[in-house]
Order: sequence, then structure tokens, then C-alpha cells
Amino acid sequence: MRTVSIGFCIEPHAMFTIVLIYLAGSSLALPISEKNVHATIEKPAKIAVDAKLVERPDHLEAIPLERDGDVNRNFVHEVLLGEDNNDFKSSTAEDKKHGSLTDLIKKMFASADKNKDGKLSRSELMEQIVSNVLKHLDEGETEAKSLFSAVDENQDGKVNWDEYKVYFMIAKRIVDADHAREHSEHMQNLGKETRLMMQDEEEAFNDADKNSDGLDEREWIGFRHPEHSDSMLTSMADEIIKSFDKNDDGVLTKSEFAQLPPGEVDDASMEKEYLKEREEEFDQIDADHDGKATREEILHFLNPRNERHATNEVQEIMSIADDNRDDHLTLEELLAKKDLLDQTGFVRPVARLHDDL
Repeated sequence: MRTVSIGFCIEPHAMFTIVLIYLAGSSLALPISEKNVHATIEKPAKIAVDAKLVERPDHLEAIPLERDGDVNRNFVHEVLLGEDNNDFKSSTAEDKKHGSLTDLIKKMFASADKNKDGKLSRSELMEQIVSNVLKHLDEGETEAKSLFSAVDENQDGKVNWDEYKVYFMIAKRIVDADHAREHSEHMQNLGKETRLMMQDEEEAFNDADKNSDGLDEREWIGFRHPEHSDSMLTSMADEIIKSFDKNDDGVLTKSEFAQLPPGEVDDASMEKEYLKEREEEFDQIDADHDGKATREEILHFLNPRNERHATNEVQEIMSIADDNRDDHLTLEELLAKKDLLDQTGFVRPVARLHDDL
């Protein structure tokens, strides 16, 4: 069996959009002041922080696949500009907060142009993309650490299932904040689908709790952000196989991976585009091109530190924006293609692992 290491790699497909976003960089960590955290912790009967912040994110920054195996359509934005697609909404408020797409590209370019020669080489693009990936990883860790203190209500240095369960039930609107604790003790009164959802979440929690004594800070980080943990990345790969492996042979074929989720696509043209995108994603995962995606191949694809992703991103950007084919990008060339950054929904996204574990 091939050993999969969590090293540095990045890929080219819908790289242009993602690379521009990663190059600009962003602050995505959820700000939670210690003052507010500790103030609420003194009253354990209260909910310390917004439950939606505690719920594990389904979208994982800078990872090609979501936690449920769907394609991360914001991947190119995230690795290129360091921003999520949500930051490019046309609302005035968002524009004021994040600046225009043109401003982001200019910011990315200035950061990436290390020798200040007015153009970006492949190596400069690569360095900026790698930097953006690391920044997203650091922000995820900072966010998880901030939440850890709030959820650990008895301040014993561990988050147990009962502590986390309250927040999860509120976030999923199973109960309201005022009655969360009393209802969390009566699981038998919940509907079948809700119980199954709770069981799945508890299973994921227990997977992260390696010694079954509650999640310490490092385990908590891995639970929320599997890209920080080899074991959690492996669990995510297993979950993707479990979701798509129709014949239970432990590997995925292209037809299994590219199946159309019920209710996801309404018209024939969108269905065709969706299936094409999934097939292209599968081809990236299937490293040996034998028509099967193994657990190891999926794990390697999910690893955000895999430099293959960055390499592919650079190639994609060059193919789109390098008009004079001099193997360098000027700011003018990038700005001329800026509209492509808002049209990456079906541009072949590169595999990245950031999903709800």
C-alpha cells in the first residue's frame, strides 16, 4: 500500500479563480474576544457563543472537496486571492468591507511580485498560492482555539459530547437556546431523521476523540478542521467513499463519483455541466488512471498541503491570462481576465479537503 504523506502540493484546473483569491489573502477567522468568552463561561447555564459558530463548517477553505464529497466551487478563489466567493457579492456593504475584485487582484499582485519587476513568474505565483493555503490553515486553527474555550464550559481542558451536543442541536434548530440543555437529555423524543443526524455527528466526534476522554484542544481543531489532522483527513476520505460507493467494494468508479444528487440540478444543461465537472474532478483524484479512486488517492487529493494543487493552479492561471505567452503575468493581463474570477462555478475545481467532519 502506498504511504500518503501530508506534504506540500497544489493543482491546476480551475486554478485561475482560486489562485487569485489566495494571492490576495484574507482574514476569515471568526473573531471571538476572550473577554466575551470568559464572561459567558462564568454562567454555564447560558449559551456562551452563537451555536452556528460552533457547528462544524461543511465548507473547508482551500480544499477541493467539501466534507460531503461535493466540489468546492470556491477553491480557485480561495487559493488565488485568499478570499471566498461570498466576498465578491455585489452589495455595497460587501464592497466596502472587502474592496472590489480589482482591488483584490492588485493587492495579490503586489504581494506576489517579490522582485518588483512588474510581472509574476510561475515561481512567484506558486509561492503566493502556498502562502495563501497556509494562511487559511492558520486562520482555521485560530478560530477553533477561540471556540474551544467557550464550548468547554467546565473549563477542564476538554470538550465532551454533552457540551458540544447542546450547540449542535441549537445550530441545527432541533431545539432553541433557552431549552437546549433540558431537551438534549431526551433523545428518544426526537424524530428518526434527527436521531440519525445526531448519531452521525456523535460518531464523527468520537472519531476525533482518540482516547475517549473528550476532545482536547488539538483533537478539537482536527474535529472542526480535518485538514490539520492526518487521522481526520483519513476519516473524511472514508466518509466520501461510504457516500458514493454503491457496490461496497471500497473504491469509487467515475460513474459512482459523478452520480447526480437528487434535487441538486433542475435543468438538462446544468445536469450535463454538473456531471462533466464531477468527471473532471474524478480524473484528478484517479492518479494512476486505472478508472478507480482508492482511499489513498482520495486522501492525497484532499490534502491541502499537496503541492500538486498549487502547480496545477499556476498552469491554469497561465493558460488563461498569459496572453503574450512569455510565461509571466502582468497586472494588466490579470485585470483583463478578472471577470473569469466570478465565473468559476463550473471551471474544473482542484481537489481540496475542507468539509464538515
